[in-house]
Amino acid sequence: MKKTLCALILATGSTLIATGVANADTTTVKNKTETTGQYLKATSVTGKVKAALLTKSNIDSNNISVSSRKSSAGPGSIVILSGTQKSQELVDLAIATAKDVDGVDEVISKDLKVDPNK
Repeated sequence: MKKTLCALILATGSTLIATGVANADTTTVKNKTETTGQYLKATSVTGKVKAALLTKSNIDSNNISVSSRKSSAGPGSIVILSGTQKSQELVDLAIATAKDVDGVDEVISKDLKVDPNK
């Protein structure tokens, strides 16, 4: 219940933050210019992935960073996961969870590692 509430708050907050830039025509992120619509879509996908990870009780979502950018291969976004989990099974679950989110075309997870001490 607590994780579900946190997921809802996170997803809502991401949407509200993204809406704050809606008056701009373009946004520059990491030296790449994208339209406001592209930025909003990527921000929304990031929030959705974070919320989905929070719903998985065995994933330590506090140890996973999520970012996204527009995909050049399709209409969706590329999601980048980094951080650590206790086992490869949890890393795989985090990747599968991100891939299942609507709007995700690809997941890059080369910086999502196993650390049994976490």
